[in-house]
Amino acid sequence: MDSIKANMKKQKGDDLERAVKRIEEAILKYSSTLDPDKFVVENKKIVIAEGVLHEIDLYVEVSVAQGYKSKFIFECKNWKQNVGKNEIIVFSEKIQATSSQKGFFVARGFSKGATAQAAKDERIELLLASDFPLDYPRMLVTGRSGFNGDIKLTKRSAIGKIDPSFMTIDISTAKAIFNGNEIDLYEFLGEESNQGFDEALKQIDTTKLDPGAYPIQFQITMVLPENQLLVNGDDIAKIHLDVSVELLIHKPRVIHHFAIEGRGKYIELEPYDYGTGHGELIITLAAPLENDVTLERN
Repeated sequence: MDSIKANMKKQKGDDLERAVKRIEEAILKYSSTLDPDKFVVENKKIVIAEGVLHEIDLYVEVSVAQGYKSKFIFECKNWKQNVGKNEIIVFSEKIQATSSQKGFFVARGFSKGATAQAAKDERIELLLASDFPLDYPRMLVTGRSGFNGDIKLTKRSAIGKIDPSFMTIDISTAKAIFNGNEIDLYEFLGEESNQGFDEALKQIDTTKLDPGAYPIQFQITMVLPENQLLVNGDDIAKIHLDVSVELLIHKPRVIHHFAIEGRGKYIELEPYDYGTGHGELIITLAAPLENDVTLERN
C-alpha cells in the first residue's frame, strides 16, 4: 500500500513537472529574440557538486551571446499541504550547486516559514500552481475509418482516344508508373482519397456534432494527360472514385490542467487511439502570449 501511495505521489509530481516544462518551452520557443537552438530544457537532471548529488526537476540553460549562458532551475511540488521552509533550504543548495541565476519553486501553497526562508535568497521566486475553470470551447478530435468504395480506371486507345469501357485490375498488384517513376497505386489513390476527405470535411461544421460515427460519401474524378499515369502498360485517361468513409468524432477527457502563476496555463487531454487517429493532445498558453494557443498533436 505504501508503494502504491508513493507511486501516486510521484505521478502527481511528474504531472506538474511536465506542465511547467511545456509552458517554459513555449515561452522560450515563441520568444521573438531567441533562436530555438539557443536554449536547452532538461527534466530530472542529475548534478553532483562537492560530492553531493542533486536532482533538478527542470533545468533551463539559455545562450544569450557567445560565451555567455544563463541558467535557471525549477522545483515542482504537487502537494496538498503547503511546502515548508526545509524544502526551500534544500532548493537554495540546488541553485548554488548549478550556479543558476534564478530558481523557481512551483507548488500549490507555501507555509509562512517557507515564504520567509525564500525571502532570504534573492535568487528564489515562489510560484503558485492551481487549477482553473475550463471555460475554453469544447475540444473535439476528428478522425476517420478506412476508405471503402468503387475505383474506375479509363484508358486511352492506341490512337489516343478514350476507351469507354472500364479496366478491371487488382490494385494491390498493379504496376503503376507516374511521371516516369514507379509508384504504389494503392497509396496513390489513398492520397487522393485523403484530399477528397479533407475537402468534404470543410463542408461540415464538426463543432455541432456529438461524439460518434458519421457516414460521408464523396466522388473524385481525375482527368490525366497522355502518358502521365501508366497502369500495367496502359495509358490511363481518367480515374473516378466513389468513396464512402466514416467521420469519427471524439471528445477527449481533460486529465490534467494547471495554471502557473505568472508563467502560463497547461491542459492535457486523454490520449486517443481510434480509426486512423492516435496520439496525444496538449494545450499550452504561455503568460506573455495569452492570446496564442499552442496545440500540439503527437
